[in-house]
Amino acid sequence: MLECAEALWGALWDEQIAYALPPASFEREGQKIRLPAMVVGNKVGTCLDLTLLYAACLEQMGFHPLVVLLEGHALVGVWLEPTDIVTTTVDEPQLLRKRIALDELRLIETTMLAVRSTDHAPVTFLEATVQGGSSVRVDAPQGFEVALDIHRARTRCIRPLSLAGPSVAVDGPVVEAGPAYSLGDRAELADRMAIGEGDAEQPAGRLERWKRRLLDLSMRNKLLNFKVGKGTIELLCPDAGALEDRLAGGALLRLLPDPAPASRRGSSTSAIPGVEAIVPDRIALAADALAGNAVHTTLAPEDLEARVLDLYRTVRTTMEETGANNLYLAIGFVSWTPKPTEARGAIRAGTYRAPLLLVPVALERKGVRSGFTLRRHDEPATINPTFLEMLRQDFRVQIPELDGDLPVDANGVDVRGIWTMVRTYLKDLAGFEVTEDVALSTFSFAKFLMWKQLGDQAADLLENPVVRRLVEMRGSGLADDSPLPEAVGLDKRMGVADLKLPLQADSSQTAAIVAATEGRSFVLYGPPGTGKSQTISNLIAHLLSAGKTVLFVSQKATALEVVRRRLEKAGLGPFCLEVHSAKAQKSAVLDQLRTAWEFQADGVDEPWRLTAEALQATRDQLNAHVEVLHRRWPNGMSAYGAFGQVIAGRGLAPGLTIECADPAADTEDALRVMAQRLTELADLGKEIGNPSVHPLRVVGKRVWTPAWQREFLGLAVAFIREAQAVLPASVPVAEFLDVAPTGNPARLQVRHDLIDHLQAPGASAGYRVLSVDRVALRVAMDEWVDALVAMNRAVDGLARAWRETVWELDFDRVVSEWEEASGAFVLVAWWRTRLLWQAVAMHVATDAAGVKGSTSRPEDAGAELRGLREIAGLRAVFNTKSEVLERFGTIWAGPETDLEAVREAIAWADRAVELAREVRGGTGVASEAGQNPQSRHGKGEQVEDPKPEIDHDSALKHDPELFKENKIWRSKAHQDAEEKGAKKGHHGVRQGTCECDPKEPGSEFTESIWIDGNRASPPEKQIRAAQHSNNGKEKCANGIDVRNRVQGEP
Repeated sequence: MLECAEALWGALWDEQIAYALPPASFEREGQKIRLPAMVVGNKVGTCLDLTLLYAACLEQMGFHPLVVLLEGHALVGVWLEPTDIVTTTVDEPQLLRKRIALDELRLIETTMLAVRSTDHAPVTFLEATVQGGSSVRVDAPQGFEVALDIHRARTRCIRPLSLAGPSVAVDGPVVEAGPAYSLGDRAELADRMAIGEGDAEQPAGRLERWKRRLLDLSMRNKLLNFKVGKGTIELLCPDAGALEDRLAGGALLRLLPDPAPASRRGSSTSAIPGVEAIVPDRIALAADALAGNAVHTTLAPEDLEARVLDLYRTVRTTMEETGANNLYLAIGFVSWTPKPTEARGAIRAGTYRAPLLLVPVALERKGVRSGFTLRRHDEPATINPTFLEMLRQDFRVQIPELDGDLPVDANGVDVRGIWTMVRTYLKDLAGFEVTEDVALSTFSFAKFLMWKQLGDQAADLLENPVVRRLVEMRGSGLADDSPLPEAVGLDKRMGVADLKLPLQADSSQTAAIVAATEGRSFVLYGPPGTGKSQTISNLIAHLLSAGKTVLFVSQKATALEVVRRRLEKAGLGPFCLEVHSAKAQKSAVLDQLRTAWEFQADGVDEPWRLTAEALQATRDQLNAHVEVLHRRWPNGMSAYGAFGQVIAGRGLAPGLTIECADPAADTEDALRVMAQRLTELADLGKEIGNPSVHPLRVVGKRVWTPAWQREFLGLAVAFIREAQAVLPASVPVAEFLDVAPTGNPARLQVRHDLIDHLQAPGASAGYRVLSVDRVALRVAMDEWVDALVAMNRAVDGLARAWRETVWELDFDRVVSEWEEASGAFVLVAWWRTRLLWQAVAMHVATDAAGVKGSTSRPEDAGAELRGLREIAGLRAVFNTKSEVLERFGTIWAGPETDLEAVREAIAWADRAVELAREVRGGTGVASEAGQNPQSRHGKGEQVEDPKPEIDHDSALKHDPELFKENKIWRSKAHQDAEEKGAKKGHHGVRQGTCECDPKEPGSEFTESIWIDGNRASPPEKQIRAAQHSNNGKEKCANGIDVRNRVQGEP
């Protein structure tokens, strides 16, 4: 990076840019700057112009530049290492000096690029960096203003100015070139820059850099610069030692508001700014409250309730996320002043406060409406470790008595003794004073503990191979570079009994567990919800079964809780020791150890062996299916891949089937050839289009030869000659059918079929069917057959044979009286039922010899009467339907009717209507199909074909083909009506549909009349009514009533 920055320096030096003085006081009033193109083109620039030019080039090269503004001056810097400064602006020069000393930053004096004469020796890049670094020294003549981090500014969406506009010409007078810049001094630069850098790359230097990043001695640290805010509650406590003793004794202290009214409060004389002086009456009240296990605060009641609630929620959230308690009672503060030499650096002049003794506490409440109480947390009290380290580093003051266990008294920590000890060591330091203030707030010194562990236990940490590799940085991986276990083939390598996994795990998770079992180090990563926590739970369970101890550490307590719950659900809760959250207290840890010690498990070896054997058999069976599914056949494909291709290609070529005798026996070359041929076939298909509509689709010849062509052309000529003879013969048929002549072979064939059908055997019975409603007739016949079958079945169930006169009785009344009599008293019931049966028994039939049947009452006379009632009802239906079915004429013979002949007559009529519809163009039914052929000449009776009312909209909605046909029919009808003179906005009925001429005055039809007249679209179209708009009469122009008449289109 330095060589690139030096190469940029050499390139700009060769541009021979002259220096221009900026206006006076430009940093206060602003300054007009030159764009980079103007600086290079005009060969002139101020310190700010050159700084921005150099910064722009550095940013374009991919580096992170820094613009430093001094009083009346500007220079550029470049970061050599990733920085932990997260702000866009830096207003403390000490931060820059520290980074320069650590070789993480270089400042460059850009004004040294200016050329004074052609024989002037080039200024080296090293000289510019040395001069730039001296500009931010403590004794620098120009005061430091601010430094702007360009990369941080870009991340906050601060973009450069647009350069759109006319380009700046760089042509100018020829200038004699000065001495070219040479990179010969880069060895000296590297030597100068490498001072201290080599040590940082050594293990010891790397540890020191880590420790510096962990130790925060800046004024951003609350442990050195304590300020009263919303996260702090100040306590009125005249005896802090007694307060700590009560907490250590297990007392629960209530938090009370300020005991004195606002009018009694005096001016602030406390050492803590913002804290009112404790007047005598408040001291007495606070002492009395402490004796009653309560402590007063400096807050009003409403402020106290809100602040305690916020503090409680903050601590609870931290406990849930990290599992650590960060609520402490700060007993005693040290007011201190930094060294004068640091006043211009990161630590500004002034008085700061640092808490001294930190006692862990917890806020509790019984309910939402109850107040909060303060209790001692089961963690040891500690002296502010960051403050002690600051004393050791900055002031060379050590307090060895506080490095170990804290002094204690009869009940808890000896608060007074600690204050006295600290005052003794600080008595000779100017600006240091111990105050006896007490405050409740949150503190965190986890990073300090990590820093201390790196310093005190570095040798122990380096014994771990992972930590040692991270520190020594030898190679890119750990010592064991062999590949991790693969999921493929893992089932063959590991049996079910070898893995104790209480939770579900897929092959990749099992591979990770096997790798951990082998002592491998790896990173298990994946998006949320992919089973990382479940894998860790299985891993812990499996390692526990192997007699190993597992330490599970997480930055978030939620991850620990998830794994713990899963292990408890699997029955491994007694083997898990929680040392985080609320269970990190000594008593909770002891309870967990006692539970694990007293846990007794029944013998599980034999049940596990049987279960493992059963699971092994099931897994082998499933793996056999998988092996067959993924087995590669000689054609290079597997069943799994073939299924995937079939599913992916479903619907691409419907109806296309490729026959293959034995696909598994094909080779990869055979499949390749087949695919190539299919590709060629597809290309040919694009050329000829859809074969089903191609003019040559009827030609079945596969090999085209000249002889076949001559034969084909000869037959085509003969066919044309025969077809020309057919056309004149079709004219009489068209006149007979009242349609236009046509030469279309399909239409001619339909007309031929219609003539043959009208003259077919059994047509006479079919003509009668056309005169009635075929649907109603078909329904009536089905109901008649059902009634006949049911009646015969009921007759077979009778116990007596009966005469026809029996049907004259009202069996509904007879059965009702029978049931009523049967429910009466026994004698009355016997008498009344006897009389009823005698009245019915008079109609018992006689046999063939004239002997009357038995009139005695059968065993179940009620059932006999109910059977007669059923038969009477069926006879009514039977007789009613018989009247309708007599329209069949001579083929109808009542119960002796040949039902097959009836069905054939209906089928003949349906076919006749279908052919007539096709003759009329497929959009209507010709009325001639319902006529005797002789009726066209006045010799027969016109027969109509009425249609039942149908649900037109429902039919179109559920039949896509019918919907498509109806759409085409409407379009043709509207177009034809407009061509015949109908007004736009109206649709005349097509000529021939109801035999009206749309051109006739007064015969215009609205769209609603058209739709109503043709409500049921093909193939069930009916003409309901045709109404003239001028008179409203339901008739056609020729006066023929067409209601319920089936009409076709020409």
